[in-house]
Amino acid sequence: MDRTAEQSYVLGDAAFSKGDYIAARTHYSTCFTHMERTGEVATEAFGHALMALGKVQSKLNSHAEALACVERALSVFRAAGAPSKTVALAEMSMADELGTLGRFSESLPHLDAAQSFFVEAGEHVVAATALMQMAQVYNMQRLQDKFEHSLALAEAQLRVAPRGAEGLDSAWSNYWKTKGSSFASSGRFDEALQFYTKCLEFAETRSGKYHPDVANKLNDIALTEIRLCRLDSALTHAQRALDICDRSAPGSHEHAISLFALGKVYSAKQQWKLALKYFERSLPMMRSTGHLDLDDLLSAMSKAHAALGYEKEAAEAGAGSLALKRRSQVSCAAAGCNNGAQPDGTPLFMCSGCRCTHYCTRECQKADWKATHKAECKELQAKAAAAAGEAGILKEGR
Repeated sequence: MDRTAEQSYVLGDAAFSKGDYIAARTHYSTCFTHMERTGEVATEAFGHALMALGKVQSKLNSHAEALACVERALSVFRAAGAPSKTVALAEMSMADELGTLGRFSESLPHLDAAQSFFVEAGEHVVAATALMQMAQVYNMQRLQDKFEHSLALAEAQLRVAPRGAEGLDSAWSNYWKTKGSSFASSGRFDEALQFYTKCLEFAETRSGKYHPDVANKLNDIALTEIRLCRLDSALTHAQRALDICDRSAPGSHEHAISLFALGKVYSAKQQWKLALKYFERSLPMMRSTGHLDLDDLLSAMSKAHAALGYEKEAAEAGAGSLALKRRSQVSCAAAGCNNGAQPDGTPLFMCSGCRCTHYCTRECQKADWKATHKAECKELQAKAAAAAGEAGILKEGR
């Protein structure tokens, strides 16, 4: 990496640490483009430039682009003979982006490879982080035994990590968030709120009260308080998250969720027009990447439209939500089947054509193919190809 590229990289790091993700993306993109022009595309340094660009694309909710960056970086690292630790960290980032896009089964081999390396290397904090990512995948797949086992292994790694180890406090915060998510998914919202509050306190201490990571924790609290019918407190937290994102992270995942949370508060208050105002602002941010929360947003929009008597809009939003849920990996796509794994407990397998529809058995796959998937599979493949084309600048040889 020459001086010009290095300066852009350093400026990107500085902007990223402040939560200025748009400026960070500009600097990292400059570094990436300069290294391409100077023929450094086969170097380990180029892989790090790709990882940095992927990191900021992820923060800005551009997960298809982030995945393309990380996937190429992983290939570069392997070809360049990068250290095993560098490859393992890239495996974790790859898994994170796959998970965000709902491709959970694909993420597990990357996480397993990473956690095995870090456990063997005695790097307890990073091993715990990989195990927590695995736990989150199992939670989404409703594999409770595997979720609890992975989370217990993660806690064990954190407890043996040396006091003051780099990243230990952040790893504990991630552990609290994962515990909170597990309590929330099982309806134990008061307990979830306790863990989310600990995460918020840590984020404010570490990053300051106006960092996008603080907005992320505020969103978790707000959405949980809505479930507890603590609407005034939820409104305060969601509005604060939105203020942070409007200022520091426009278009980010945190921004989309803060708008969604505000819409949910106003829906609970039956202030439907205000709810729609925030839902409609959130929609393009989530739709740009097919984010996992999009089906919940469309369902909430359908309810608000129906309450206002907008029957056509309600039907359109409801149909969109149903279609997304059908394609979700967290359950089998076959009609009447809600299994979250194959009969032997292994993750669902995907259609080899569209690679975004999942099944628990070949029988379910055959039934769904005859019922609806034969007609929709090519359409889904076309959409995936279009998304890949948009990220083509990041692919090898471009």
